[in-house]
Amino acid sequence: MNSLAKRALSIFSVAFVCVGTTLAAPTGQGGGAVGPVALDSPAWRDLMDQPAAQTDTMNFHAAALAGRWGRPGEAAALRDHLLAMHGQALAGATVRGSLGDRVAEPPPAHGAIQAAWSAGLEQAWPRIDWQAAPPPSMLPASAAARSARPGFWRLPDGRLSAHASVRNRSRFVIALAGPAYLELESGRTRLMLVCTSTGGARRWMPDQSGSLWCTSTGSVSDAALADVADGAPRWNVALPSDAMGWNGWAEQLAGPVGPDVRRLITQRSHCRDQFNCRDGRIPTSDELAAQVQERLAREGAERTQRDQSRLRADRLWMLAALLGGFAVYVLIARAVGTAMATGASIVLVTGASLALFNAARGGGGWGALALMFVSMATLVYGVLAAFAFRWLYRRFFARG
Repeated sequence: MNSLAKRALSIFSVAFVCVGTTLAAPTGQGGGAVGPVALDSPAWRDLMDQPAAQTDTMNFHAAALAGRWGRPGEAAALRDHLLAMHGQALAGATVRGSLGDRVAEPPPAHGAIQAAWSAGLEQAWPRIDWQAAPPPSMLPASAAARSARPGFWRLPDGRLSAHASVRNRSRFVIALAGPAYLELESGRTRLMLVCTSTGGARRWMPDQSGSLWCTSTGSVSDAALADVADGAPRWNVALPSDAMGWNGWAEQLAGPVGPDVRRLITQRSHCRDQFNCRDGRIPTSDELAAQVQERLAREGAERTQRDQSRLRADRLWMLAALLGGFAVYVLIARAVGTAMATGASIVLVTGASLALFNAARGGGGWGALALMFVSMATLVYGVLAAFAFRWLYRRFFARG
């Protein structure tokens, strides 16, 4: 390798390392930032506008970003709010509002978070399948135990162990910060079990099954165990003991970083957007106006791109509807006749056109008069398409 090639390779390696470092740690405060993000800055307002709920979890990444922007108190309050709301979502509640709505409220007590998760797990894990054999990882511990009933073993000290299988019946992720407490009750007999996930896994996706190895804190007789095991389970969770544990629990629940948070990381980490530049200068009104114009232009470009993509998709769907309608016309015409094929094509093309128009209007409502004109237009379109199919069929596909 000659010297020129070596020099080029060195320059490329340095550039690659710099780019990789920038992408690996995109969440810092840039542009000479000093101190926390200002609460009246564009960056903080954008962060607070983020929705609290995401597809299958809460917006834990946005709450963590508040901490990385120098607001640990607000980040911890948001984290606790989101943990409580996640438990409520497991129980079937609908989560609405933005992160700013939660910051304006006092953070929930830890007991409230525990109660929300207890109710959530009872809905997400409504039944238990007791396994006849202990998990492989627990075979040494259960070697000296005797079987009390299917799924339960009596330990030498009189306590019970059990192998439980559960399935996440909710549409949200389940993650445990520690052991789960299972209470089984029948009449006056109550059994409390401390359950840990086998294999170290503490995260269940929707409709995913998991295995728990449970050990009782007390004891019941073999006769009472049969009734207790068939009782409805009541769950509770162990709460973390320190801030690191609480943050770790939120990280387990967080899914992939969403595009909105990525945009905040890449576009709002500069000190001019956070009002915390090292020189202490607050942007002037002209600079703020320029930022607003830049944001409006960016959002307008994104909206135009979405509209163009939707228009291309609508055209492709319409073309597919026409080709499919013509294929159906040919099949019906050869099987029954052109009259039946023409009528079926009018119905198919008109229905597909109405469906596309309805999808294109989105959430905006149309008046009755506008809807009547659109319906008439799609009907005329369907009739013209059907007669075009008839001409093409007679011209190119008719037999004899």
